[in-house]
Amino acid sequence: MKALISLLFLLTSLTINAQRSTGIELEVIIDSISENIIDTILDIEYSSKEGYYILWVHEKEYKPFTEEYFDILNNTESCFNRSTETDHLNLYIEYDDTLTDIDIYENGYVYKNMKFSSLDTVNNDKLKTKKKISTYLDVTDWILDEYVIFDEIRTETGINYSCIKAHKTKETNKPPDSKYWTIKTTTTKDWVLDEDLIVGDIRIVLSISYKCIKAHKAKEDNKPPDTKYWELY
Repeated sequence: MKALISLLFLLTSLTINAQRSTGIELEVIIDSISENIIDTILDIEYSSKEGYYILWVHEKEYKPFTEEYFDILNNTESCFNRSTETDHLNLYIEYDDTLTDIDIYENGYVYKNMKFSSLDTVNNDKLKTKKKISTYLDVTDWILDEYVIFDEIRTETGINYSCIKAHKTKETNKPPDSKYWTIKTTTTKDWVLDEDLIVGDIRIVLSISYKCIKAHKAKEDNKPPDTKYWELY
């Protein structure tokens, strides 16, 4: 039993170190952060070498840094991105500019990789993780042992639920557990530009109703009757 515990501890340590090796270090002031967040939710650790606490920014399974905790950025002092050797946060904001190799193009938009030194020019609630830009509108079935983040949508017994707290899925936290999920209702109304749409939404164009079959942001080049995104309803 001790050998198994030691092996699990070693595997966890290797996973953590692998994520941190290409992660982002934020010098964080923990005075206003709850002990529960420090101990169990976010990847925060005191560095005796540096003499301050480090918040590790990453999106993978071990304590990902997700949207509901972005206010903590207001309590940070410096940033180092180990992958780019810059102060890029790998957090993104919709931006009207040319695309660089560290930015993201999705749904007709450029998402700018924000620098720590530019954080004071934007509102934290405008920032998005890479995973959220790419997948948060997707509607897939709820499954066990998956890490879901804030605003991701999962279907259980034919009902769409939106995640309200990042977690790893277990039988004890599956929808409709109100601690982790809220019902995501589909809507019926006229089609409009720049709206985030999910599977099941009904939109009307020229008095014809269409059902969304693939989550997307509404653009002129994907409006009904585009069969990649819509079917007659």
